[in-house]
Amino acid sequence: MKNRTDTTDRTDSHFARIVAVAGSGVLLTLAFPFYNLWLLSGVALVPLLLVLRTMPADTTWRRVYLLAFFFGAVWYISAVWWVGYVSVAGMLALALFIAALLAGTLTVAWLLVRRGIAPLVAVPACWLVFEAITTYLLGGFPWLLLGITWRPWLVMTQISDITGVYGVSLLIVLINGVLAELALALMRRRPLRGALGLAIFVALVAGAAALYGHLRLRQLEGAPPRASLRLACVQANIPSLVKHDFTKDATILRRHTALTLRAARLYPDLIIWPETALPGYFQERRMVYQVMTNLVRQLKMPILTGMARYEIDRGARVPRYFNGAGIIEADGAVRAIYDKMHLVMFGEYVPFERYLPFLSLVTPIEGSYTPGAQTTLLVVSNRQVMARLGPLICFEDAFGYLGRRMTRAGADVLVNLTNDGWFRSSPQPFQHAALAGFRAIEMRRPLIRATNAGVTLVVDRCGRETAVLERNGRRTEINGVLFDVVPLHERQLTVYARYGDWLLLVALAVVGGCITRSAVAR
Repeated sequence: MKNRTDTTDRTDSHFARIVAVAGSGVLLTLAFPFYNLWLLSGVALVPLLLVLRTMPADTTWRRVYLLAFFFGAVWYISAVWWVGYVSVAGMLALALFIAALLAGTLTVAWLLVRRGIAPLVAVPACWLVFEAITTYLLGGFPWLLLGITWRPWLVMTQISDITGVYGVSLLIVLINGVLAELALALMRRRPLRGALGLAIFVALVAGAAALYGHLRLRQLEGAPPRASLRLACVQANIPSLVKHDFTKDATILRRHTALTLRAARLYPDLIIWPETALPGYFQERRMVYQVMTNLVRQLKMPILTGMARYEIDRGARVPRYFNGAGIIEADGAVRAIYDKMHLVMFGEYVPFERYLPFLSLVTPIEGSYTPGAQTTLLVVSNRQVMARLGPLICFEDAFGYLGRRMTRAGADVLVNLTNDGWFRSSPQPFQHAALAGFRAIEMRRPLIRATNAGVTLVVDRCGRETAVLERNGRRTEINGVLFDVVPLHERQLTVYARYGDWLLLVALAVVGGCITRSAVAR
């Protein structure tokens, strides 16, 4: 009877742990944009951390890994299910791969705590290592960085110009960690002195971040602009399948042209079309070329647009294709083109295609693009203003290092041209917009987003949304024109723009030092 009772208790305890870690995954998903319950991120990890901290003494690392993997799978599948619009198999593979990486870093954190490393050192450092891996491994997918959940909390996100979004992630993990320690002390009926000391420390860190944010906002808001840029973004809401149907070229151009004529009545310095707004390849579609050059000459206004293009090198048998962006000047000339440097795996290129050609059979693309080789700024210049634009195409605005490249090259404004039409009104466009907003704070540059289907907006250098295309409460799958006057300030480099992801390097060093210390101690 005793053995049966022990077995039942263990089963119940194991089931409770599974429910707890699954609950953490669901709470995290709800904290991200679209659901917008962002305060949940401050407590979402507590059930997971309590499970890890209360595992029996005879628990193996494999069991911890499986629990952490289940947490990661629940979180990522419930948060990025929209990838399934393109490929269900791809979505599952992506979510489970990242869950495996997360499980590995959490297992390392658990082992370090078991060997005497303080939980409020091991867990935050390992979490930042996980975010570093998702940012840079195999092209990167930094989509669900914890700091993004605090995008609405303007004061607390201002530290991003020093630490990047990762500093906000660190704050969130510290808050979850100290709440877990307080809960653990109460559960075990231990004195609260140690946990309260940690709580005071974390409160001081959060208070310092809030004070910095308040002072920084006041400083930035008091600085007068040197000039301003009048712009109009065109959002045509072309269904993704229609965009790739060459028989619809004329329809696509008519829709963009009608909106452009409406935008021109606002006398902008620049009209912006989204990623690959031009059907086909600009240099070979005669109708597209004629329509665009006639349009800019008629309006006497430049148009910045996404454009697919190709090059045939001397001696090469096949052309190289690029996902680019360029300004068609008022005289019809295109004087500079930026080619997208960070391509989407299986969306714009097939990895190892030369050695594993069968992989091209499981992707929705017909051929691979070539990544751009250099940072190219696009210049808007007239009698009123001269501005250097740093273009970011598709999900390039998710990567801080690309924002830094554009800023260090001299960009006055960051401009994201993207489609987002594949994912309709799912959480994806809202998550994408929040990601992009952090680039404005990190670089202290205004950020303009021109999308095909949403969310089209303008974010100032403080991170405020100063203009959003919206109709009857909807921000996605609508068409229209967004107009705004964007202030331009003197170009200065932030700490993050100068030194990049130094916080991630510190986290890697801390984890490495902890592993070395625990190995020596054994």
